[in-house]
Order: sequence, then structure tokens, then C-alpha cells
Amino acid sequence: MRDEQEIYNLVLNIANQDKRIEAVLLNGSRANPNVPKDDFQDYDIVFVTNFIEDIISDTNYHKKFGDILIMQKPNEFRNKTEYNCFAYLMQFQDLTRIDLRLIKPDFLEDYLDDAFSKVLLDKKNKYLDYNFERSSLYETKQLSEDEINKILNEIYWVSTYVVKGIARNDIIYSEFMISNPIKNAFIKLLKQKILIEKELDSLSFGKLDKDILQYITDKDQLLKIFSNKSLKDIEANLRFLLDETNQMAKYISINRKLNLNQGEYQSAMKFMNIFLSNSYQNFN
Repeated sequence: MRDEQEIYNLVLNIANQDKRIEAVLLNGSRANPNVPKDDFQDYDIVFVTNFIEDIISDTNYHKKFGDILIMQKPNEFRNKTEYNCFAYLMQFQDLTRIDLRLIKPDFLEDYLDDAFSKVLLDKKNKYLDYNFERSSLYETKQLSEDEINKILNEIYWVSTYVVKGIARNDIIYSEFMISNPIKNAFIKLLKQKILIEKELDSLSFGKLDKDILQYITDKDQLLKIFSNKSLKDIEANLRFLLDETNQMAKYISINRKLNLNQGEYQSAMKFMNIFLSNSYQNFN
């Protein structure tokens, strides 16, 4: 695996030798000074250029960066002739990975959705504003009473979908519902609880909430909800999620003096117990 300085030298040499490239930006975790460095980090590179179409017409352009193991060009479409952004996602034989995006200057704001950016090269001295830290992009703030009630309702409502999937022995449907809408809503609620525990109005949990585990005491218990290998696992995890949701609702309600809907917990549990006890024939 090539080291960091070797990659930066390679990228900058390619850009410096190409008059079509105006600037080079670094995004992602390597631009974030708060993220510990490791060998698994990608290099999220942006070449700012008005000549995307000309560059990508060279079908061997990606070979400048190394020996490819596997590559994806997600923006490439047959018969498309103009691009405002074009990406080469490159995994190399030496296990280094570079995600290179070619972006036209007028569309930088449209495509730069990262919280951190660092200018590595600026040939025209016009891109200094792209040295930035926007950690607020990953920040969670205290939600209103109505917003939290919507989260609670989402968990309890979608739990009925999971239960029906279990009753039908439909593991794909049940697993999808518990792993997507319910888990996402549960994490939102959990972050509200953490804000109270830390006595904060807002807190950054990182991209995709990847830093949330550092604020949780019982990590193993939480991680169980990500393991849904069988219908039995899904049912056990759903019961855990509903119980934890109820406890968190009580905690948030007391500490923030909010009037949160706690009655739907009983309804969701009733629905589950009736359906999964095979006595749902007369339950409408």
C-alpha cells in the first residue's frame, strides 16, 4: 500500500502537468483533523476543471493513478456527452483507494457535500474558500416535542409491518423494515437521549452517525439490533427496540418536560403479542 505522501505527490504531479485542471481539493476523513488516520481511509480527491468531457475521452486516464483492481464510474451513461461532475472510484492492486471527482468550477457548491475540505493546489488563487470545516453538517440538535413524537410514532407504526412479516415467515421483508425505518428512527431517538445525558443542545455524531458508539455504555446490547439472522432474532430485537424506545421516551419526557406519546407502546406490544401467539384471527 502506498503511503499518504506518495499519493499526494502523485495526484499533484498529475494535476500540475495538466493545464485543464485549475485546482485540487481533498475531502472526506483525510481532510478532517479530528479523525485518527488509518490504512483504510480513502483519498477523496476533486479535480476542478472545465474540461471534463475532454479528460474522460481518454479511456486510459485512470491508469495514471496506479494498477486498478476494480473500478466504478457511477456518473457514466451511454450517449451522455456533457457532465458537470464525473467520478472515478478506483481500488488499486496495492489496496490503496482513490475516489476522484472531476467537477466544473460553477458546480462545486452543488457537488461538495462533505463537512471538511482542504485545498491542495490552486493554480489561479480563486479556490481558497474551499478550505473549510462544516462539522455542523453532521450535528444533531435537540428536537421539538412534535418532532420526537413523530419519531416515536414511526417506530411503533412500522413495528406492525415487522410483526406481519414474522407471522408470514417473510424474513426479507421483516429484516428490511427493522433494519431501515425502525433502526433509523431508533438512532434518532437515541441521539436525543445522549444530548440530555451530556447536557448539550447539539452534538456531532460524525458521518452516518459512526461515532455514536463512543457515547453508549452498553455497546453490545445496541449492536444486537444489527444482527437479524433469523425470524427469532428479528422478533427478539423488535421487542428490545420497543422496550428501549418506551424507556427513552420516558427519560426524555421527564428530563425535558415534554408531553410525549407513550400510549402507542402498549398498542404496539399488544399487536405483536396477539399476532405472534397465533390468536389473531379475530383481530382487526
